[in-house]
Amino acid sequence: MKALDVAIKDMTQSFRSFFAVAFMFGIPILVTGMFYFMLGPGSGADEGMKLPPTQVQIVNLDEGSPLFTATMGSIEPGSSSSGLDFSTVQSMGEVFIAVLGSPDFTEIVSLTIAEDEVSARAAVDAQQAGVAVIIPADFTAAMMEPDTQTSITIYQDPTLTIGPAIVQALLTQMVEMSAAAKISVGVTLEQLNRAGIAVVAGKEQEIFMQYEETAMRRETAYQLLEVRTPSGEVANNQAFNPLGVVMGAMMVFFGFFTGAATAESILREDERGTLSRLLTTPTRADTILTGKLLAVAATLFVQVTFLMLFGWLVFGIQWGQLLAVMLAGLSLVILAGTCGVFLVSLIKNSRQAGLIFGGVMTVTGMIGVMNVFTMNAPGVNPAVEKMALIVPQGWAMRCISLAMEGAIFVDLLPWFGGALLWSLAFFVVGNLRLKRRFA
Repeated sequence: MKALDVAIKDMTQSFRSFFAVAFMFGIPILVTGMFYFMLGPGSGADEGMKLPPTQVQIVNLDEGSPLFTATMGSIEPGSSSSGLDFSTVQSMGEVFIAVLGSPDFTEIVSLTIAEDEVSARAAVDAQQAGVAVIIPADFTAAMMEPDTQTSITIYQDPTLTIGPAIVQALLTQMVEMSAAAKISVGVTLEQLNRAGIAVVAGKEQEIFMQYEETAMRRETAYQLLEVRTPSGEVANNQAFNPLGVVMGAMMVFFGFFTGAATAESILREDERGTLSRLLTTPTRADTILTGKLLAVAATLFVQVTFLMLFGWLVFGIQWGQLLAVMLAGLSLVILAGTCGVFLVSLIKNSRQAGLIFGGVMTVTGMIGVMNVFTMNAPGVNPAVEKMALIVPQGWAMRCISLAMEGAIFVDLLPWFGGALLWSLAFFVVGNLRLKRRFA
């Protein structure tokens, strides 16, 4: 009961402090609120992150080939999986334009046919378009004839990241499908030659178009992305949620400050003499330290629970499955609490605490929540995610991120185990040092 009394006293002091309450609740909510008003009310996970269509200027210089035109004319209108009519196209460049301009991509690509390369590049330079795509004159020939190569030129606005990456991904997928047809032609001709079967002129183009036609007819040519968890189960279709990333990062960043500031009460009471007077009573040092640890854990539990509920009710943040979210929140509580006890055990007085909390905690916190700066942008160096794991904040942030991405309870267990090892090391070292100090 004495340990519980100590915990209640410390919690009361923490929640009576204006600065403590501001750091625990005010700043995380304020920062997330700024992103909420910048991104708009529809930026929650229930609707996903709505990106405006990327303005694309496309220049088709492809001269095509008569054989390509004749073969495509034999395809029945509407026979492709997308329902597009490819029977009148004259080149592979026109096929690409038809696909990019189809209703399937109107939400992510706004296509404009440019007259020439100069005007397309000028539109990008003037920020009237985000991307210019230049299809070369020999594109159809390169897609059909052996030992022929070419390249599509993509000219983008350097201030944009996601839109150009989406356009590049779409073009890459289409080029790879055409390249696969060319490879199939080469393999087929090689096998026929080995079998001693004569190949008449123009046969390679016929094989190429048969492959392309088959791909267009297949209903499985374009499939939705199916996301599975590491255990093999289909994960929830969690849209990228920028508000969730921001709020999660704020919880982790300021949660560690809360753990350290609450544990700092040991130093303050030691300097004021109240701790030494308390130790002269029948109350044991173990009981006092237990009460302090309970206060740290309970304060963090209130902070994390309140911020998650506030984010869900006010900002519409979907944190994930209940059990996974509970495990992620628990990882943050134990990591921040034990890390605070560990740091306090290394500090001699409250004057040193300002330097440690203001310097070390800020740097490690920024490293641990790196993904709030990258915002899942394409092309981010994978080392960024790994670097975050060199600090305890990174493990807490990883658990929260996985929960928001739709991971289930089992998927979080390895990461929770890592957080538990960090916490165990912090607790053992911190507890032993504090016991020796106040024995």
